[in-house]
Amino acid sequence: VLGSSSTAITAGLGGIEGRALLGGDALEVAGPPSGPGIGRRRLRPGLALSVDRHVRLRVLPGPQADALPGAVERLLEGEWRVTDRCNRMGARLDGPELPALTPGFQTEGIPAGAIQVTPDGKPIILLADRQVTGGYPKPAVVATVDLPLAGQLRPGDSVAFELVTVDEALELLGRRESELAAGVYEAGEESDVAAVRDLIAALERSRIEELRLEGPSLTLRWRRRGE
Repeated sequence: VLGSSSTAITAGLGGIEGRALLGGDALEVAGPPSGPGIGRRRLRPGLALSVDRHVRLRVLPGPQADALPGAVERLLEGEWRVTDRCNRMGARLDGPELPALTPGFQTEGIPAGAIQVTPDGKPIILLADRQVTGGYPKPAVVATVDLPLAGQLRPGDSVAFELVTVDEALELLGRRESELAAGVYEAGEESDVAAVRDLIAALERSRIEELRLEGPSLTLRWRRRGE
């Protein structure tokens, strides 16, 4: 759809019938990207996201930080855990109850990473498939530099928050973008073994139990080792 390879489950678009993947689904792998050298571009080790079960997200004060006395402080001090109500739209957190505004709050736009508080006092981190407007208060917003980490949250993960200023958030984002730009290089044939090794290391860090890749010139089978 519109040149995208992703799936919008809420709209039923893309992927396999617009739904989530199921066991036994077969995925088609596209050919190398067009353009000189693009297919062999690599990212230097250490720059890829390290996804852990304990995540610290940096946040900025949100539009309603002052309207919810104590909400930001509780976010920073609380111990939070991602519930099973977690998808591309958002991640609901379980932890201390936060103050919530009474009904009648004015609807407004919602930025990526907004942390909204529903009437039950539970925060939700809004992500890529979030609604574009909403009427719940938002005491904090995840800094853009940490949105990729927020997008990798899984049920059961623990989350802590750290407050930063706008200037600090901009500096962190600029530094990250500069590191990524400087960390891309064109690999030679000898890097293929290292690429497979990196793939296996990523699988070991994931929750995937088994993976089978088959192609005209490559067959790869991987199964998680017993604990």
